[in-house]
Amino acid sequence: MQKTLFFFLLALLVSCTNNVSEKLQGNWQAVKYIQQDSLIDIDLKKVQLQFDQNGHYCFSSNLTHEECGTYTTHKNILNLQDTISPNSPNKKIAIDFIDKDSLNIKMKEGEQIQYLHFTRINK
Repeated sequence: MQKTLFFFLLALLVSCTNNVSEKLQGNWQAVKYIQQDSLIDIDLKKVQLQFDQNGHYCFSSNLTHEECGTYTTHKNILNLQDTISPNSPNKKIAIDFIDKDSLNIKMKEGEQIQYLHFTRINK
């Protein structure tokens, strides 16, 4: 009985992890930026994320910063490894919320908590 329960829980964990990766796949447009509980009024038209089914991502921002690389997910953590910039550190970003049309990520810059909200777009 305990072995059956263990394998059931393991299968559930794996399926939930894969579900996050599947939900991420596609193109996302930033629509809201919050820092320390304050909505920051900035132009987000160029802030986009793209995830494919093969574990690759691309990010572009309004600061002419672009990166592409590989990604993995573990529970609600998104691991990004930029493969364009040499010696770029692995980034860990919390997925605060995700469904078929919305993605909210939580980041920390120094001591400041930041949230970036995205909506799915067709490209």
